[in-house]
Amino acid sequence: MRALMAEGGQAELAFGLDPGSVARLARGTAVRVHTVTMPRTTTLKLDAAHPYLRDPAVRRALSLALDRRGIATAILRDPSLAAGQLFPPVLAGWHDAGLAPLAWDPSAARALLAAAGWQPGRDGVLQRGDARFALTLRTFPDRPELPVIATAIQEQWRQVGIAVRVAIGNSGDIPLGHRDGSLEIGLMSRNYGVVPDAYGTVAQDFAGNGGEGGDWGAMHWSSPDVAQALAALPATVDADAARRLRQTVAATLQQALPLIPVVWYRQTLAASPHLHGVSIDPFERTYRLTDLEWAR
Repeated sequence: MRALMAEGGQAELAFGLDPGSVARLARGTAVRVHTVTMPRTTTLKLDAAHPYLRDPAVRRALSLALDRRGIATAILRDPSLAAGQLFPPVLAGWHDAGLAPLAWDPSAARALLAAAGWQPGRDGVLQRGDARFALTLRTFPDRPELPVIATAIQEQWRQVGIAVRVAIGNSGDIPLGHRDGSLEIGLMSRNYGVVPDAYGTVAQDFAGNGGEGGDWGAMHWSSPDVAQALAALPATVDADAARRLRQTVAATLQQALPLIPVVWYRQTLAASPHLHGVSIDPFERTYRLTDLEWAR
């Protein structure tokens, strides 16, 4: 609807367009399409206390079963947006180029699940004793790509024996499910650049709070290494020491996977050709309306 309104002249600015609409609008002349890479990551938020998900090896198996490049190519139309780690390259100081990127290896995923005691049942869904590996994934349509990505994840996990029910509701369902303990998996989009340094967001999401984490961060998971690094960062003035602390956080999250990164994000904007001075703030703090002028 946003794309159609921009194309039809009913809106001069339209943000947050789905990738299919962006590709279509870029081929025409009705609007000018603007894009910018953002410090935002689409992730899977897991209940790390869930009996199926508390084992880090199982969380690694779920990660290995994801074809991120395929999702980024088919849905976002840009394979470079496949998330090799939680923090995207635009987050200087937090993105660690030395980390081995998260890989796609369904065979390794099946092996890890088998080692954890999960074996295929008659219907192909993994079983362990009387337990059936079936979970509910919640997401929301505020960002139009999320339900489509959820469907792709549902199929990719089905191929390794995990049954997933996708429930599409409101964005508030994920923090509410975190608080009442009903959330199993949530697919969400998290902006780590609300302020120029991601520390505030990262500390809120992973600093601890008895393992609870933040509404959009880790659920029932904590790490002494992460907590100590985040506690030390505000008082660390040496740049190299601060970089090592951030690397500790990034590496621990990469190993433990309390959140599983899926894709990084680009903000898109369709703007009327009658406007000059249009640009996008990558930190989403302003629409920069005072920079706009009507074309003469």
